[in-house]
Amino acid sequence: MKLKTWVVGRTDLPDDVVETDDEIIHQPGRNIAEAMREILGRIGCTKIGEPWEDGEQGWQFLFESEAKPFWCQASRAEGDDCMVVVGKNYMSEGLFRRGPSRHEQLLQRLGVAMAEDGRFHDLRWYTQDEIDSGNWQAPSERAAP
Repeated sequence: MKLKTWVVGRTDLPDDVVETDDEIIHQPGRNIAEAMREILGRIGCTKIGEPWEDGEQGWQFLFESEAKPFWCQASRAEGDDCMVVVGKNYMSEGLFRRGPSRHEQLLQRLGVAMAEDGRFHDLRWYTQDEIDSGNWQAPSERAAP
């Protein structure tokens, strides 16, 4: 089963791009990464690192959940659209682990926490294949209900 590791939605956080007339000095999305750090802390994640800028990809940081390493990338798209992806930095769940993976459990907890957080709205989750194939829509592209 492929996990839906990407969440695309809207944010009430202000656009925090730093730019001049000629160039972008800092990509937007650091405040989205900071919000994700807060949310992950609330759901029990630990060793949450400081975000670093990763060019046009946005902002990334490392953290742990259940003593396993993960990473998060956050970025702002058009207007108030945002994208977040959470990946794992480990290969095995362990020889005797049964049931949902730690990654799947983390994504489930994160989905609930983001839905309850007032800074994010209209959230939809996608697999990496859906993102790569373009089979997804940002909130600003979705038809009004």
